[in-house]
Amino acid sequence: MILVSAPKYSEPYAKEAFEFTQKDLYPGKLIYLERGISERDSSGNLLRYIWTANPLVIDSEVMRSSSFNASLIIEGYARVTPISGDTKYKDAFLEFQNAAKEQGRGIWWTGDPNNNELEKKYKAQFQSAWDYMEKMTAAEYFSAQYALSLIHI
Repeated sequence: MILVSAPKYSEPYAKEAFEFTQKDLYPGKLIYLERGISERDSSGNLLRYIWTANPLVIDSEVMRSSSFNASLIIEGYARVTPISGDTKYKDAFLEFQNAAKEQGRGIWWTGDPNNNELEKKYKAQFQSAWDYMEKMTAAEYFSAQYALSLIHI
């Protein structure tokens, strides 16, 4: 996706970002893809803005309700990552990111450094995810890999 970088599978909030993506971009859902300047990133991933409704007029409210890229940032499941030339919605996305930071959403949660409950939670989640992945069939694995590639986990 353009301007968006979600946590990688071994980072905090990767699972939440993945689940959010699965919930919003379920199989069969009609989405609209908007091409930016670049076709693909250096890893070969397709670069697009993803819209969950056809954006006839684009303003901040439409972005909040219909841009999947913006939704990930608003919920704190991704950070703004500009790619040379693809900056059409950069200012709005940075505004959404700053609000997510101020609200301590997702990856921006700072919490109590003396409370290691979050660390325990993520260790358990990652172990559970690894256990699940070891039991996946090839079709399940590649389907999951495709879904993960949409948000660069």
